[in-house]
Order: sequence, then structure tokens, then C-alpha cells
Amino acid sequence: DLSLEELMNVKVSVSSSFQQSLKSTPGIVRVINQDAISSNGWQNLQQLLMHIPGIQISVSKNGHSNIWMRGVQNRNNNKVLLLIDGVPQHDLYYGNFNINKQVPLQVIEKIEVLNGPGGVVHGANSFAGVIAITTKSQEKSVGAHISQQASYTSSTNTESVYQGQVYGDYNWQSTLGNFYFFTSALKDDGFQPQYNRSGEFVTRDVSSESYNLLGKYQYQSFNMQINYSDYAYPYRFTKAERWQGYDKQIFSISANYTQPISSDIDLKLSAYHKHYDFSRPKENYDNGFVESSGESLHDTSAQGVDAVFLWPVSATRHVSFGLNYNRDWSRNTVENLTEFSTEFPPNITSEASLVEDASRYVLGVFTEFQQEIFSEYWLHLGLRYDDLSDFENQLNYRISVTKESDDFYYKFLLGTSYRVPSYREYLKKYNDDYDHKNALNPEQMKTLELAIGYTFDQHDISLVWYFNHYQDFIKEVNVNAVDGIEIDSGSGDEYGFNFDHIEINGIEFTWLWQLQESLRIKSSLSYLLEASETPGMLTQEIVSPEPISTDKTNLMFMSDLTATVELNYQFSERYQLYWDLIYYGDRSVPSNYQSQSAVSQLENANDFFLSNVNLQIAINDQSRLSIAVNNIFDENMYSPSPDPASDYDSQWSRRQLLISVEWQF
Repeated sequence: DLSLEELMNVKVSVSSSFQQSLKSTPGIVRVINQDAISSNGWQNLQQLLMHIPGIQISVSKNGHSNIWMRGVQNRNNNKVLLLIDGVPQHDLYYGNFNINKQVPLQVIEKIEVLNGPGGVVHGANSFAGVIAITTKSQEKSVGAHISQQASYTSSTNTESVYQGQVYGDYNWQSTLGNFYFFTSALKDDGFQPQYNRSGEFVTRDVSSESYNLLGKYQYQSFNMQINYSDYAYPYRFTKAERWQGYDKQIFSISANYTQPISSDIDLKLSAYHKHYDFSRPKENYDNGFVESSGESLHDTSAQGVDAVFLWPVSATRHVSFGLNYNRDWSRNTVENLTEFSTEFPPNITSEASLVEDASRYVLGVFTEFQQEIFSEYWLHLGLRYDDLSDFENQLNYRISVTKESDDFYYKFLLGTSYRVPSYREYLKKYNDDYDHKNALNPEQMKTLELAIGYTFDQHDISLVWYFNHYQDFIKEVNVNAVDGIEIDSGSGDEYGFNFDHIEINGIEFTWLWQLQESLRIKSSLSYLLEASETPGMLTQEIVSPEPISTDKTNLMFMSDLTATVELNYQFSERYQLYWDLIYYGDRSVPSNYQSQSAVSQLENANDFFLSNVNLQIAINDQSRLSIAVNNIFDENMYSPSPDPASDYDSQWSRRQLLISVEWQF
């Protein structure tokens, strides 16, 4: 791992066009590199992100986990931007990306996490924050994992289920450049929760598979990456009469090149193409027999081009100017359904369009100006204008002042960001005759941030206060009709509306203590001082099976207080120990909590502790053995969920034993 001094001087670029240290870059950025990932024994992005202050993880009934950053909630991870080598990873229908097993941690060189707005640098959808992953370029290794955990076979009995993964990477240097390849394959029997969303015990196939392939080429300042992933996983909490899952396939190719165009100015060029296919297969049952089966199919693509001019005018003044163009497409988004019958004909097959073929673009221009205004005080100004094909054009800004000295560092930031609605939110077809577009506006975020940090001896302490004003927030409501247009005449269907605003403010505290070169303790605490929404009055005429509240209310389902403690101790050349403890406070829930569930366990919303331990053993100079236990105390943990709150909760995985072997050659 890096020393404390090296860590604070790591260069980051997620919050600015210029690479700067953690102390001097505008915004709050945390960095985790491959050494930390390896020594801490984390197995997926979810485990890693739980240690970032300001982030809460909520397990979804749809089989994935959601990132709630600084109190900004979502069902599909569409309020945070995830980049892998500069390529956005969200699908276009939901805006979703996966943090469970889709991205293997073994391929990651470093992760930069920006808590707060990234609108000036990244444009659309860098809303509550940005997670930027840089993959490795040099490694020669092979490895394997096998894990065992308990899964329910009835409401009282359990059995062992297994997960296995193999991976390998290789690079070689030549006069023509550097080539790097990585591949991995994972199969997981899956965790069977005790109860489904109806509060019933149901045995279903909960297995998942993930395959990844990465190829990279580097020659001087030119880089090219080709990335393919295929991840299939189930809904773990479906109702008794249904099985449903996802199969996501992402192929991307990207390249970047830096060219000096004068003695002072560099031109950075980057481009990507991404093809994102995913389907949602499902089966419906009647008395144990398949009554119908089908799947929704989503064929989407996206392309982007960036050109950024970097001009370090002097040691005290930096200027950048950038152009950005992104376009995406949705094609052949349909839902197929086959109904089975004992009568003639034996089955009926139907096909319905979910979204008509569509395309949209964003053309952006931005500039950044950085000036040392006093000794050690830097002013950071940023401005971005985006021309949007389907929505109102957007103007975003950032004003930041940073001060860095030997011991103290301070930061002030006022910035904005926005998120465009996903295809589902504004283009979904509710029936064959529906030909209307939901007139949604982009969501708007304005953030005020104050931070202070103090580095002394072997300690680094930081405290951040933030305030988010989140306007035109999109919320889906169950309706029958909108402005006289039928949506669903029966029980209703989800329809998105722009509501007034949400206000969230809180603090993030971290303390890193390097007791000695071989022993490090890190702790963090996040506290939500306020998190409330004010829906306001809707202008549309709505027919709904249930009343729509317009009163100001506190946000539900989140912990006001979360905290982590981590200990990393290398007690000999061969042995390294990692231990952590994660705390989530009580989650507030509404009055209809679990009201439609066959089982009522209100204590599921209480606080919980999660602890993990990992032991690394160096067998020799080239091979390493890792033994990890996740959820040491076999804590029974749940995520109360807003979709809907009347259902039973989403259960987290129980205790898990993981054994890994890696060999470098």
C-alpha cells in the first residue's frame, strides 16, 4: 500500500481536466488502488464502495445493489455516473449499472470516487457523483477463487452453496508497443433468501454467471481498449408465481491520444463506441407448471468524442477548453410473451413494443480556469453548456477555492449537475396505441461544499459538510391515466413526474492513522443532518388508484448514521491481516411498511453491524493464498425498499468463506 504522504499526493483527474493531488483538486475525491483492493480482500465493487464516506448500499428486489450517494436515492443506479476507461457503463433503458459481480476487481488499477457534482467535466448524468475506474495495463498472473456460504432450503433449514471464479492476465512489451489481456469467468450458485417479496418461502434458481474479456494496446501517448462483459443474474425476491432475471452484454472499444500542439499546449483526444444488449427473461407459474414465458429485449448503442486543450499558462495559472459530443440509440426494444395452454392451439405468442426506435445527442462545450490568487490559495472556475436534442439545453458551473499547506488543506465548492431521463422514463409505450412522450425535464442538482483536512505525524483527518438542493426530481407514481390519456385502466402502471425539490445536508468524516509502516487504521463516519422532499402540486390531471402526497416529508429507508473501521496489519513478510466493521443505523419506514407481506418483521429496519476479515499468506515470491470470511457474525441484514414498502424486505447475504490463490509469473 501507499504511504500516507504518497496517498495524499496521488494525482486524480475525475474532478478536473488537469491531474491534481487529492488535497488540491476541486471537490471531494477518494482513491483506492489495486494494492489496497488486493490486501483488503474485497471481492466486488459493492464491498469496496461501502467503505467510501457518504455512500449507502441498498439491496434491490431486482437482484442488484443500488448506490445512494449523499442521500440521493434511486432504484437503478441512474443518479451516479460509472466510467471504465472513460466509457459510461449504464444501460439506456433504465440507466442502470451493476456493482455486484459484473466488474472483476482483479482488472482494476485504481478507482477515483467523486462525491458531488461532476457536471462541468462530465456533463449529463454525473449527478450525485462519479466513479471512474482505470483498468490495469501491466500484469502477468493467474488466479482462482472458491467460496462457500449458507443458503435457505426452507424457512428454517439451510444448505451450502458455492461460487467459483478463475482469472488471468498477461502483457508483453515490444518495439511496436505494449499489449495487455485480461479474462475472467465466474459462476455462483447464489444466495437463496429466507423469504420473497410476498413474505413467502419460495425456492428459485438464483445462480449467476459473469464473463469478462479486456484487451489493451499502448504505444507512447496512444491507448486503445476493447472490453466485453456478459453478466446473467436473477431477481432474488420474485413472487411465488414468477421467476425473472437479467442478461447483460456490453461491448465497447475506446481510444485516447495526447498530442503536444505547441511548447505549452496539449491536445487530448478520446472516443468510444459502446453496444449494450440486455434482456429480462421471465416465467410465470400456475400450480407449479409454467403458464407463460417471455423476455424483454433491449438493443442500445452509444458513441462519444472528446477534444480537450490543456494550457498551463504558468506555474500559477492553468486553462483548459473542451468539446464533447455523445449520441445514443435504442432499437428493437420489445417484450415477447408465450402463453401455454392445454387447449388448441397449444400456445399464443405476442410481441409488444416497449420503446419506439429512438436516438438523441448531447453536444457540450466547457472551460476551466485555475489561478493562484494568494499564496497557496487557488481559485477554480468551470463552466459548461450542453445542447440537448430531446430536452432543454443545460448550463452548469463550478466555483471552488482550495488551500493546501504542509499540514492543513481547505476546500470550498459551489457546483451544479444534471441528469437526463432514461428512455423508460419518458419514451415507454404503455400499450400498442400509446404514442405520447412523457414531457419530463432533466433533474437539477446544486451543491455547496466545505471541507477541512489536517495532516500531522502519521494522521490525516478530514471533515466535509455538504448541502444538496435537488430540483425537478423524477419520481414514478402508479397511475391509471394522465391528462385523459390511458396508462393502465386496471391496477395502474408506473409513470414518471417531475416533482418540486429535495434538500439534503450532511457531514463526512475520515481519519487515517498510520501507526507504523506495517499497521494502518482507517475510520469514517457519515451523518445525514437533513433529508426531506417537497413534492409540490402537479400540473397534470391524474387518475390514480391511490392518493399522491404533496406534503413535505423526510426521506425514508436510509440510515442517518453510517460508520466504518478498517485495520490493515502486515505482521510479517508472509502474513497480512485485514479486518473491517461497518455500521448502518436504523432506517425510517412509512406506515404501510410490510403491510402486504405474509411475514411481518419490523425489526428488519433496525441498525446492523457487518464485519469481514481477510488473511493474505505469501507462499513464495510468486504465489499468494487468501482466506476471507464475509459477515463474520452471520448478521441477518435487510434493506427496507421503496418499491413498494408494503412488500417484505430484501435480505443481504449471510456468512461466506472465500479461499483464493494467485500466481504471478
